[in-house]
Amino acid sequence: MTQWIPLHSQGKQEVLMHFKTFLSVFPHAIAWMPVANELLIIGSNSKIDIDFEKLKGRFLDPNVSLAMQEIQIPDAFSFLSNIWFLEDQMSNLASHQKEITDNWPFIEFYLGLGNVVSTYGREDFLFARTPFKNISDRISNITYDEQKRLKAIFDGMNLYQRGVTYSNRELLLESLSQLEGSDLVRYHLQASSRQVSSLMQEVKSNPSDLEALLNLGHAYYQIGEYEKSFGILKIILTKNPSHSYANLYAGYSLVELERFEEAKVFFKTAIKNNRAQFSSILQEIALVDLLAKLNDDLENIGLLNSVAAFYNIKKEYKKSLGYSFQVLEQEPLNKQALKNIVFGYRGRGEPGNVLEYGNRYSMVDPDNINLQYLFGEMLVKTLRCEKAIPYLQKVLKKDDTYRNTESLLKECLSRQVGEGITAG
Repeated sequence: MTQWIPLHSQGKQEVLMHFKTFLSVFPHAIAWMPVANELLIIGSNSKIDIDFEKLKGRFLDPNVSLAMQEIQIPDAFSFLSNIWFLEDQMSNLASHQKEITDNWPFIEFYLGLGNVVSTYGREDFLFARTPFKNISDRISNITYDEQKRLKAIFDGMNLYQRGVTYSNRELLLESLSQLEGSDLVRYHLQASSRQVSSLMQEVKSNPSDLEALLNLGHAYYQIGEYEKSFGILKIILTKNPSHSYANLYAGYSLVELERFEEAKVFFKTAIKNNRAQFSSILQEIALVDLLAKLNDDLENIGLLNSVAAFYNIKKEYKKSLGYSFQVLEQEPLNKQALKNIVFGYRGRGEPGNVLEYGNRYSMVDPDNINLQYLFGEMLVKTLRCEKAIPYLQKVLKKDDTYRNTESLLKECLSRQVGEGITAG
């Protein structure tokens, strides 16, 4: 039995009810997340065995291969990398929910509830993914080298799902590298192979089409091919030197190529010709100036922390982390660096690292309310309510209106009740 569960058209509660109801009938199940915001559950009355050799053989069938290529699943590795939950994780997530029945057909009314799963809610599914080892233990006839490759693609899908959920280009670029140029990822970067090919044909047939050139330059920028992007944008600028978007993306590409002074020239031209971009471009110029100062004083802790904070604002968290870790090499308990790191890992959706560096941050600022909230939040989202409750209670004692602390605490308490009923 297979059931489709779209995350984009119902609430988190309804999704978990699907899990609860499905598992009440099919005790053996695997949930797959092959694209963003879509779950497929496969259920059975008996254990679902995965034989890697047999699976590879299925992909040799031309009809199967063609069908899977069309949905961006080129091989058995890609196929298995989409596994998201096994029975235990689905059961844990849904332990406090009711089953959907003829006498309680709650799911039939979800469209009227107006509670579509948000980015914040989707995180709960992303963070609770079954560990790779649990999944690999279910796969027979797989070699050590094949297992290593599968783990790399499995991790790439983690990056892809978080990149789409947060609309974060940095995460998508990491995923693109990990997944060896996957067109699924390129699609979300607005630069699929088909899009780029179509734009190249348009430019070839009509070299004066500035819009096609701009879109092509933007596409190359999106997938991290900055030299190509800059080359295309220069063609536009020879024809129209004041083109604001061509100047803007020329500046972006040059920053990535670490040609900072050149980048400033293009940013200043862009801002002169499009005042609507004033604040965002001013931010880029300030960052370029800061990076130039840092190049003259590479171990300056104040500058390293400032650059890290800038990149966090730009949601380029990996870059931010790089500068913050340079600070920790000099001062292992530098408060600002640890704060930037916790913020960066939270932005990337990495709860384990949030907790690890949050613990270190608590050594220098144990009473910080935001830190206590983050501990509670990450523990709730990774299904560790028993540990989360004390942190959430501390936050509410200080400020009973702080963010969504009360709702997180209620969720934890209801989950504990549900698990108690299940256990009984």
